[in-house]
Amino acid sequence: MPRPPGWPRHRLGVSADAGAGAAPDGGLPRPVGTGSSGRLPRPHDYRIDVYAGFLHGVIEHLAAPSVYLLGHSHGGFVAQRYALSHPSRLAV
Repeated sequence: MPRPPGWPRHRLGVSADAGAGAAPDGGLPRPVGTGSSGRLPRPHDYRIDVYAGFLHGVIEHLAAPSVYLLGHSHGGFVAQRYALSHPSRLAV
């Protein structure tokens, strides 16, 4: 499948566990400040722990008891931070 225009290089995939009502192919959230999202008010707020907090908000919104995470490049750092902060939310 070809990539859509504007597809960022740094991706983080979130896939809800079966039965959670999410799309079967999961979701690919964009980092805050990219795409159509707004920017953070202070430049020093662009930190891995802040991105992991936004990821947690996405996962909470999905109401998924557990998720599979796949991160590439910067998204890998965010996924790792999330995994270390919320190990019980990861599907195995």
